[in-house]
Amino acid sequence: MPLRKVQEKISQILYNGESIGKARLDGGKAKLLVGHNLEHDLDCLLMSYPEKLLRDTATYRPLMKTNLVSHSLKYLTKTYLG
Repeated sequence: MPLRKVQEKISQILYNGESIGKARLDGGKAKLLVGHNLEHDLDCLLMSYPEKLLRDTATYRPLMKTNLVSHSLKYLTKTYLG
């Protein structure tokens, strides 16, 4: 599948049929995007998403080793999910 099609499909899912402008202003019906190191994934897809709608386990302070270093996804999964 071409990258452009993938980007469109992901946008349709995340923005839930609303305009990007509406999502950037107040969130609207757009979905939260949850993951680990989301910045890398979005960069690979050449996409961006409103910061207030991102929940990144790599940058969420209560899950980090220190203020600058995050735990690996493997560690987080084993620790919090068993």
